[in-house]
Amino acid sequence: MQIYVTKDEERVGPFSLEEVNRQLAAGLLNPADEAWYEGSPGWRALLSIPGVIMPGGASSTAESVTIATPAPIRSIVYGGFWIRTLAYVIDTLITVILSEIIVQYLKYFAGNDDLSSFAAILPLLISFIYMTILWSSVQATVGQ
Repeated sequence: MQIYVTKDEERVGPFSLEEVNRQLAAGLLNPADEAWYEGSPGWRALLSIPGVIMPGGASSTAESVTIATPAPIRSIVYGGFWIRTLAYVIDTLITVILSEIIVQYLKYFAGNDDLSSFAAILPLLISFIYMTILWSSVQATVGQ
C-alpha cells in the first residue's frame, strides 16, 4: 500500500506502510497529519489508516481518529435591568388583557355583574398558566 501524506500543507509521498511507521517513530510525521491511499474514501488522520502504529503503541486502529480541539467558549450575555423590566411589563400586559377579556365575556354571557372576587384572582391564574405553558414549551415567555 502506498500512502500519500499532507505535511505542512504540502503533499509528500508515496510512502510504504513501513516507511510511514518509521517516520512516525522518528518524529518526522505527526499522527494527526492527513493521509490518503488508493481505495481510501478521502483524506483522513494518518493514525486512522490500518497498519499505522502510534509511536510507542502496540497496534494501530482502523477507527477514524480525530484530534480534539477545545470548544470555543461562548460568553453568555444576560439581559440588564431595563430589558428585564420591559419583558416583565410585556408579560403583565398580556396576562391582564387576557384576564379582562375573560371577565368581560363572563359578565356579558353570565349576566352577573358581581365578579370582583373572581376578577381579582383571575390575573394570577392566567399568569400561572401563561408562564407554565410557555416555559415548558418554548423556554421563554413573549416578553422574554
